[in-house]
Parts: sequence; structure tokens; C-alpha cells
Amino acid sequence: METAADKHGLVCGFRLGDTETVEDPEPLSSQRGPHPRWLHFNVADARARRWLHEESGLPEQATEVLADLDPRVQVQRVGNGLVAVLVDIHHDFGTDPEGFGKIRVYLDDDHMISTRADRLRTADRVRRKLLSGFQPGSPWALFEHFIETLVATFTEE
Repeated sequence: METAADKHGLVCGFRLGDTETVEDPEPLSSQRGPHPRWLHFNVADARARRWLHEESGLPEQATEVLADLDPRVQVQRVGNGLVAVLVDIHHDFGTDPEGFGKIRVYLDDDHMISTRADRLRTADRVRRKLLSGFQPGSPWALFEHFIETLVATFTEE
């Protein structure tokens, strides 16, 4: 099921385990149900940055990394989670198809939140895989699949 999600700058969202799409990113603290979520935002949209800072309930250090456009690649622990800034290949062939963009990811046992300013290939490939029925059991399993997809994206170029 395709999501029409452009509320709050949300590009796509899924409940993991049942791969139901999420169309409204309610605060993470009010999440209902047994399934963790992946929410993917476009931080070029001010609504996404506002949601991250004011409504997400994420640790402040995580929101700073997710909403920032700092180009430094990094991985660090934040509380019980992990925040990373990774390089990916542009998805739009109208821009430089050989160009690179940054994807920022926060994950813990209940959530994987990712952000980007430019359309990137890996997030789109993972989104399509979830829509086709892939059901990771946790945000950590989704992140592992995300990293494997990222590696494959670079090796096929």
C-alpha cells in the first residue's frame, strides 16, 4: 500500500512487522501498538524540522543531527540509540546522478527515523522493499538491511 504522506515533511513511514504505512507522524512517545516504526523525512521541508524539534520526543542530540545539514559523516551513540550521518547516491537523474547526498538516521529499539534533503537511492529502495512485503523484525534489522542496500547501491555503480 503506497502512502500519500506529505504531512510534516514525511516522505514515507511504516509500522515494522506488519509493514502498514504511516501517514501521520504522531509524537514517538504516543506510539500505540506493538510495532516499531520507520519514519523518513525531507528536512528541506521546514515542517519536518519543526516536527523533529517540537513533536518527535527524540533526544535533543539526535534531533540536532537529524535536522542539521552538517556534511560530516559520523556515527555516535545517543542514549539507548544510535545516530549516523551516511553518504548515499542521488536518486534524481535531473540532478547529478553521480552526485552524493547525506542521509541521517536515528534508531533505537522502537524507532528508525531518517532524514534527507535530497532524494537518495537507498531510502527509496528500502521503501520499495517494504511495500513489496519485506518485514524486518526490529529497527535494528531494518538498519542492517538499509546498510546492506547502501553497500549494494555503491557497488553496482
